[in-house]
Amino acid sequence: MFIKHQTWIAVLFAIVFPSFVTWVYFILFDGKSAVVGGVCKAIQFAFPACWVFLWMKIPLREAGLPKTDNGLPAWPTRRNVLSGVGLGIAIVAAMFAYYGFAITGSDFTNLSIKIASRVNRLSLDNPLGYAILGGFYAVVHSFLEEYYFRWFVFGRLRELLRFAPAAIVSGLAFMAHHVIVLYVFLGPSLHTAFLSLCIAAGGFIWAWQYERSRSLLGPWISHMIVDTGIFLVGYHMLFVAS
Repeated sequence: MFIKHQTWIAVLFAIVFPSFVTWVYFILFDGKSAVVGGVCKAIQFAFPACWVFLWMKIPLREAGLPKTDNGLPAWPTRRNVLSGVGLGIAIVAAMFAYYGFAITGSDFTNLSIKIASRVNRLSLDNPLGYAILGGFYAVVHSFLEEYYFRWFVFGRLRELLRFAPAAIVSGLAFMAHHVIVLYVFLGPSLHTAFLSLCIAAGGFIWAWQYERSRSLLGPWISHMIVDTGIFLVGYHMLFVAS
């Protein structure tokens, strides 16, 4: 029972902390302190591993690779890769369609101005710097988020709850800090509300994919493709259509 209570405390901290980090960086420091942002992110992504391996002292063989029903490690498979690619492409296609049909006219102009203003504050107003940041987020940051939200948040919730509530809660946790980011870039708009719900749905789907495959590879590939699509949309708004 004590271990169960500890798990709940760790999960609740992991759910709340990313939103706190995002608020500190984007709102309190207005995105102008890379050091503060870096330190907060380091704490966030170090916490799951420290809690599992140092505090709970769970052996790597038990907390690392998910296990199949026969107790053997669930190594990544071709199916994991294909499901990740397929899901990622489907989400990006829907994203491009939304961008092409829902964000038009004066709405497009207003959003472009808001995003350009925020990007300029972050000193990312040149294509090379933007591309480097996009590559980092698409490859590295997407993996760290999968490790954090799927392996740790969803994985620990799965020890306490059935699949559906664990996936819903982890999906909402994944959405929460993105709401702040969307608000900063898009303001209090219908786009912010709609895209926030889409992110929660994405978190649920990736939790389902992780549960089904017992591997982070598929969700990571899908997440990587989606983040690439997001940065491509931003690139078009900032450097092509402006």
